Amino acid sequence: MAWGERSFPTLFGVMEKASPKFEVEPVDGILGLGYPALTCTPTCIEPVLDAMARNLTMKKIFQICMTVDSGRIVIGDFDSALGKTNPVWVPMELNHPPDYYNVRLVGELLVN
Repeated sequence: MAWGERSFPTLFGVMEKASPKFEVEPVDGILGLGYPALTCTPTCIEPVLDAMARNLTMKKIFQICMTVDSGRIVIGDFDSALGKTNPVWVPMELNHPPDYYNVRLVGELLVN
């Protein structure tokens, strides 16, 4: 897979045709950013973010910025220009084994 001018080996797939049972369960997420425990359906394949971090020796972090008319994803770091303040790092709430990115929100969540 190539990300900009950098490339790395990974297993990656595309769905060409949906089966009638494809969305029996709710489907959500961004392809390649899930925990390894979620990739065992039925085979276990290393998620793209894990492959990038291992092969490109980068931080295993990502940032998502969504607006009404656009969006941006930053892999391996964060872009301070996307926010009005610097990020505040908080611990993740991990299940065992970890399966989703969970963050406990305390206080107010302000939008706009």
